[in-house]
Amino acid sequence: MRIVSVLTSSPALRLAGLLFALQSATPVLADFPAPPPLAREQLLMKQETILQQLAAPLQMGDGSALFFNVGSGRQAVRVYPEQPERNQIIKLDIKGAANVSDKPDSHGAAVSEAGAWLVGAGVELLRPDGRIIRGKLSVPRFGPRVVALADGSIMVVGGRSWPDSKDMSNTVRVERLWLDANEQIQSEILPPLPVAVGNSDGSSGYRLLHLGKGRVMLCGAKYYSDNFLYEPQEKRWYALPEFGQQRVGPALSLLPDGRVWATGGSSGNGGGNSGGNAASTSEIWNPASRKWTPGPDLPVPMIEHSSVMLNEAPGRKATVLLAGGYFPSVLAWHPGDVGDKPVLVAQHAMQRQGAALIPLSNNRLAVISGRRARPNSDESWGRRSEGMSIVPLDLNASGKRDAAWIMQVDGGVAEHKGQLIFAGGQLRHSFTGSEDAVSTRLLEVVQLGTGLVRSLPALPVAADKAQLAWLNDGELLLHAESGEGQDMQWLGVLNAKTGAFRRLPKLPNFSYTMSDGVHNRMRLIGAQAGRGWLVGENAQVLWVSAKGVEVAPRLQRQRVQFVGRVLGDGRAIVAGGEVESEVVAARPADCVNCAPVYIGFGPNLPARRYEIFNPGDNNWNTSAPSRGVGGSHAILADGRVIKAGILTEKIRDAKTPDKIEEVRRPLLELSNPNGTAWRTLPWPDGLQPRDGDSIQLKTVINEDVSGMPSPYGSFVFLGLPGNSNSLTQWYWTREPGAADLRWLPLTSSMAPFGFISNEVDLKTTTADGKHLFAIGGHAGVAVVARP
Repeated sequence: MRIVSVLTSSPALRLAGLLFALQSATPVLADFPAPPPLAREQLLMKQETILQQLAAPLQMGDGSALFFNVGSGRQAVRVYPEQPERNQIIKLDIKGAANVSDKPDSHGAAVSEAGAWLVGAGVELLRPDGRIIRGKLSVPRFGPRVVALADGSIMVVGGRSWPDSKDMSNTVRVERLWLDANEQIQSEILPPLPVAVGNSDGSSGYRLLHLGKGRVMLCGAKYYSDNFLYEPQEKRWYALPEFGQQRVGPALSLLPDGRVWATGGSSGNGGGNSGGNAASTSEIWNPASRKWTPGPDLPVPMIEHSSVMLNEAPGRKATVLLAGGYFPSVLAWHPGDVGDKPVLVAQHAMQRQGAALIPLSNNRLAVISGRRARPNSDESWGRRSEGMSIVPLDLNASGKRDAAWIMQVDGGVAEHKGQLIFAGGQLRHSFTGSEDAVSTRLLEVVQLGTGLVRSLPALPVAADKAQLAWLNDGELLLHAESGEGQDMQWLGVLNAKTGAFRRLPKLPNFSYTMSDGVHNRMRLIGAQAGRGWLVGENAQVLWVSAKGVEVAPRLQRQRVQFVGRVLGDGRAIVAGGEVESEVVAARPADCVNCAPVYIGFGPNLPARRYEIFNPGDNNWNTSAPSRGVGGSHAILADGRVIKAGILTEKIRDAKTPDKIEEVRRPLLELSNPNGTAWRTLPWPDGLQPRDGDSIQLKTVINEDVSGMPSPYGSFVFLGLPGNSNSLTQWYWTREPGAADLRWLPLTSSMAPFGFISNEVDLKTTTADGKHLFAIGGHAGVAVVARP
């Protein structure tokens, strides 16, 4: 029964495509291979322990972790992360199989000095010597929560009555179990939770934490908002204040000074996080005041995660680690440092919801078992995550960690002098059987030459649809929509070295009521000469600098879902999307008495032209029309625009000359730098996409703050649908204007992500022999050169 140790070496900058397989059209119940380890991640596997139904893993002393299989097989598995030769599988007596259900959430489990407890319809205690002692609760129950106490006993809280599911009285019942001197399991009824008995699963969401001396905190229930503290001397539950925002199932961490840190958790609306955005915030409970106050923000949302405390040691501060959950990230926080904030210190390739965490030597962490998402609602609870992940920790955020961005969509990316800044966006998952997206506060700096990353303190606001633009060598503009308020937009200046963020004054209200609704979204399309460009869907343009906000010349036409770019020569281009087809009256949305302004936005039509700002005459000019209508657009650094529009042709039927049929087909076109002419480009390998295919175009974002484009060429990346629109096959070309244009195959990605899941070797070199790699996402693609 040896564990096989697999240590893989991957490119220094690795983006784990964890959920790409989840969007596949593979038949229901089909399984997917686990994603490969990240760079320097060690994945320990053991085939005998890959079980489909498993209890939450538990720590059990002497550096081991023990977890139960409660389905077929009736096994307990003990794993030693640093001594895999000691791993063992303990067979449980099949006669006890009726004591627990075969579902992974049907029982509670905890480890005390007496051994490992499994509590459900019955009670099983696995002693350290391997013996199993059985007992029972006063009333059998389904799905209780369990916490170990210092004297070796356990507290069992809540659950549902079993086998009679109509009796919900156990949702509030509490009792204590212990092993007496005769090794018999004893039970004591404790006061019930002071909440009404409901017809819902009262055990849903809440977490238990032992504060010492038998005092237990209960927080984060889904069906009631109160938190509670149990005082054993009085045998009484005391109500504690509610959280500042609803957070179901947060991780509770006992800090060295006796405070409690509640992190993440969902807002109560399923596994996702619509509403209060609890997943990226935290709160701290003070035992003196018994009140909750806001804690530090988290850079990435944490849901169904675990926590562990690293005690202070020579050369190391006391540190709380958060890991596992829906998003495979490891966060660290030093609670004793004033002003210190949690940072991302490691990542692992696979989801590990409810994982066990065991700190190892040499600043490493073992993240053991857990569960991962499935691609269908029939198994929305997920499958067991294979083996364990051992990852090195960059506890001081020194920049020695490999970059690995997982499940990120709509984040901001900007490159300058080999330094890539990554900010905000959403993390997406399908754990509950339907896709959820949660806003992030992520801010990281990647040194492209080495692939190493340094995490900066979290952004002050969760950022969706983030956009970045370099103002100078050390500062960027960051524009985003807040994940904490509907269509709330914000803008600020970001220090690329420290992460310090200075929010700029609130933008003027340029919302207009038009024939198809209210339009107020703005996009940061770039910066040049220390001035950023914000373009609104209502045609308004702003120039933003350290001096403030200046109103710039308006676009000639309004458009939605456009792309834009500021060029090094002072020009700017806005292309794509849909434009108004008629002029209509409009007025500011918050001013019913204002005179209407005829700036229009009637029924929308896909764009055939784009607009070019000419700094010479300080005005926007219109390009020549392309043959194709609408479609994906991308802008090159020299001003050329590439688009995949739709061409409608009238074709006469050869057999019936009087019959004319309209045929629609995608057409790939490239403009000249001035926008006065277009040329048709070939598709890869003679392919002809169909009308309705989801075609994507990306150009490189590498660009100096002075406007100098990438030294590697005018890269264009073209994504064409594969077997379905959820799969995208990518191609690339280094010079799209060349007479002998040839698209080179790259690799494929899965929806909803905007580019490939990891750093991709372009299999070409520069003049000085360096290899080129591509890395990117929805915001664009950066090209990296390494020896």
